[in-house]
Amino acid sequence: MVEAKIVQCAKTFWNNCVEQEILPFPAVPSDSAEQDIALYAASRRRYHRPPDLFKQGLLELTSAYAKQKEIYDDCKSAYENAKEELSSISYQLSSYMLDQADGQCGDVKMRWTSRKTRSVDLDGLATAYPEIYARFVNEKIKPSFEVRMKKPAQKNERKEAA
Repeated sequence: MVEAKIVQCAKTFWNNCVEQEILPFPAVPSDSAEQDIALYAASRRRYHRPPDLFKQGLLELTSAYAKQKEIYDDCKSAYENAKEELSSISYQLSSYMLDQADGQCGDVKMRWTSRKTRSVDLDGLATAYPEIYARFVNEKIKPSFEVRMKKPAQKNERKEAA
């Protein structure tokens, strides 16, 4: 049953897309045949797609994207505000803990900790020691798809010197 579905999916893809040189719309792959189709679609550099097929549903998708982007931006700004407020409160709490290593007040536990951070100048390492850089650094380039919203046009206001 599953094998027949995979074979049918691959056969339909071959007849409708590969032979006619039409790149299918990308979708979230759900099984191995669709994953193969998605990989084929991503690997093709030159393809032909009928204009009417391309424009089908484009307006709906872009408007849905714009709505979700607005919701995301609102949530992101609320998150950033909450994060800033938490940081401010944490700073205020630290002043009460200057003489103590750890403490607790209700459900809130506080303690001083040390964190180690490391940073590496990869460009400098590549310039100074190219063979070491090549040996220990693996660079991967993966194709990606990006969608951005245009920034709203600002009114041209002339600032007058006072």
